[in-house]
Amino acid sequence: MPRAITHFASLRRNGLLPFQHPRSYWERLNGIRLNTKLGQLEKAFDVVSSVILAGREIPPSFPKLRKSQPVAICVVDERTQELKSRTYQPQPVRRVYIPKPDGKQRPLGIPTIRDRVVQTAAVLVLEPIFEADLQPEQYAYRADHSALDAVQHVHKLINPGPGQIVDADLSRYFDSVPHAELMKSVARRVVDGAMLHRIKMWLEAPVEDTDERGNQRRSRRNRDEGRGTPQGSPISPLLSHLYMRGFVLGWKKLGHEQRWKAYIVNYADDRAPRRRGEENVM
Repeated sequence: MPRAITHFASLRRNGLLPFQHPRSYWERLNGIRLNTKLGQLEKAFDVVSSVILAGREIPPSFPKLRKSQPVAICVVDERTQELKSRTYQPQPVRRVYIPKPDGKQRPLGIPTIRDRVVQTAAVLVLEPIFEADLQPEQYAYRADHSALDAVQHVHKLINPGPGQIVDADLSRYFDSVPHAELMKSVARRVVDGAMLHRIKMWLEAPVEDTDERGNQRRSRRNRDEGRGTPQGSPISPLLSHLYMRGFVLGWKKLGHEQRWKAYIVNYADDRAPRRRGEENVM
């Protein structure tokens, strides 16, 4: 039996089977092997450490941890054992705020290092599977889909002639993504119960915040309300893309794109519908 077909059967047994022909699936992976989810932890640790050591966020103990190979191996081994025994539980997410250009504050949810490693390992496995589903109009956090690529896409739409562009931003998009609909989007491609359970735990993880008096407080709003994905976690961009895909795809399948000559260019939670002609877009 060809190697690709054999690997495809292995993916089916492990719940990582996308619903497409095995040979085309193998070709789309471009040689990336997904024969084990746990084997991605070491690579995930390197990804997380490179981000932290690049200066984006530097916990006091992490540079020392990263330079110590025995400690790094211990971190990966501990996570591996937790995943194998299915005893892994995510820790609370830390709420931090960064300033926005308009003077407001953008809330971010930063997972602990151990959870970021596990989430990054999941992303390394899931991204190639879902990449074939995402629409070409969806930019941000994807290879060859940078902010510059999005601008160039808009520029191509402008060139033919008169038209209008609407720059739209979804208010609190990451905080409002409904868990039930999002999990349905994930389950279209992933039938591995353990993976689905981990994603659900990440979505429902408690958030720790500090009030005006410096006291720590913990919220379970995401779990109680059944919506929201922490903006700032490694898996959040992929999940937000999956949910947004329904809107972008529906816009085209329902005929809005052809009927109104209105084309969507989506960058994370921003979009710029462009309409040809002189009538009002809205």
